[in-house]
Amino acid sequence: MKRVLSFKFFEGKTGLSIIIFFLNTGCLALKPSVLPLPNQTVPAFYPNSNMLPSKAVNPYHFNQSDPLEIIMIGDSLAGGPIPYQLKKLLSPWPAVRFENFFKESSSLVNNWFFDWQAQMQEILRAKIFRDNRPYDIIIVELGANDGQAIILQSKKMLSFGSELWQAEFERRCLSFMKLLASHAQTVIWLSVPPMSQPGYRERINLINHIQKLNALKVPNVYFIDLAEILADEKGNPCYTKIIDGKLQILRWEDRIHLTQTAGLLVAQRIESLLRSIYTYEEAD
Repeated sequence: MKRVLSFKFFEGKTGLSIIIFFLNTGCLALKPSVLPLPNQTVPAFYPNSNMLPSKAVNPYHFNQSDPLEIIMIGDSLAGGPIPYQLKKLLSPWPAVRFENFFKESSSLVNNWFFDWQAQMQEILRAKIFRDNRPYDIIIVELGANDGQAIILQSKKMLSFGSELWQAEFERRCLSFMKLLASHAQTVIWLSVPPMSQPGYRERINLINHIQKLNALKVPNVYFIDLAEILADEKGNPCYTKIIDGKLQILRWEDRIHLTQTAGLLVAQRIESLLRSIYTYEEAD
């Protein structure tokens, strides 16, 4: 059986690139800006994603003449270990094409720096023009850089965590999820990994909470809470884990980005979900 697994490289109008291959090295240690948290109570941990109402899973079929088209997008957490390990896990799958597009320090909040809504529209249009078909699966890892004020086009600034900020962030999340879901059969949204740094932890918890609630509103958007994989039963991040009898490191020194071991754990969860949705069948 012939196996198709292609990785493509594109240089867009903005000078951004789709990365086609990752060396087995650490990812960039970029730390999002952390602003003082407003005077409000933010729960330290939210329910696991397996507590979310289940969505109907109707397996899709793919074959050599109709391969599975996948793209993973997001900030720096969407580059490196997760796509690298997912690529390895998908390599035995027949008829799979995988692309990876990420922009370091990007978020839905700082669209003055990088506008994901506009950029994805361009990527999705280019995909149709290039291949005469859309993506089947879009995997998203965004949010690590969202813990900051929102600056509107009117130059008005919305303080992080305020009611106006939460309403605007929810609107942006929902709009982006709807855009992706309208161009793909399946959207897999990964939460931001659990964090421990004071202030930053609470910000990420709020961001994950809003993302999770919006994922419930859009059909075919699946939310994977990485706390289930990278945290203990209390929601505290695990920086090491015993796997196959050996102590493994899960985070780099910045305590934000994932090691290859952690990337593999996340990739395994993604692949497991994909297996529950997609079935390979021989073409007639």
